[in-house]
Amino acid sequence: MRLVSPLQNSFIPATTGLRQGDPLSPYLFVLCMERLGHMIQAEVSAGIWEPYQINSDGPPISHLFFVDDVLIFAKAKPAQIRRVVVVLEKFCTTSGLKVNIQKSKALASRGVPTRRKNKITSITHINFTNELGKYLGFQMVQGRVSNRTFAEVMSKVQQRTCEKLDAISQKFIRSGSDSHRMHLVKWDKITQGRKDGGLGVRVARFPNTPLLGKLIWDLLSHPTKLWVQVIFSKYRVYNVTSLLQLSSSYFLRSLRKAYDSLQPGFQLQLGN
Repeated sequence: MRLVSPLQNSFIPATTGLRQGDPLSPYLFVLCMERLGHMIQAEVSAGIWEPYQINSDGPPISHLFFVDDVLIFAKAKPAQIRRVVVVLEKFCTTSGLKVNIQKSKALASRGVPTRRKNKITSITHINFTNELGKYLGFQMVQGRVSNRTFAEVMSKVQQRTCEKLDAISQKFIRSGSDSHRMHLVKWDKITQGRKDGGLGVRVARFPNTPLLGKLIWDLLSHPTKLWVQVIFSKYRVYNVTSLLQLSSSYFLRSLRKAYDSLQPGFQLQLGN
């Protein structure tokens, strides 16, 4: 290993590997995953690896990386799966990493017959499942989203949670320990910004709007992002105005509400 700085230019012999928790460990892992991504992309570009597409106009998706987890997409064909195995084995040989078969799962669409699934399992030694389970505490959804999908989350976060949080803030600011004290200032005034004469107290439901606003900003300004391309191809529209006119899902309706709230602050700015 070589250190390069204005004051030092020397070699340090590396005698041991990096342990879990080492500050350098995530960086090295990202570099390794970047190499795997290049290997997969080379296969896709050569037409050997057939990626997944939502429809004929959708972006091809062959892999997704997040931290130390990998999602690989390919056609459910034995020849394709053998090619996936070859790429992974080559990557493991060059990097020294290994695939944890016990923690790996395979998921196929409903149209894939059981006989083909068994054939794929014999190639990869990875068992198929009908449910991917949770990731970072949230359910991995396959298929149409319904109220039942997020039943567990909704049982923890009730509809009136924001109202209860606001009520606690009101009681603390207005009354303190005396619950019978007269309210001299309206709550709407207290929640205004300090420059407008308020205290800048945050209304609990408002932070969700700027979070959705970040998604709207991506839709408007970053059309090349993968998730933006997937959304446009899924609903077969190619501009934000047409997309927000749809109301076929809770996601789109939420975006519409956030867009209507933020639109008064939009300004037209001419570039060079």
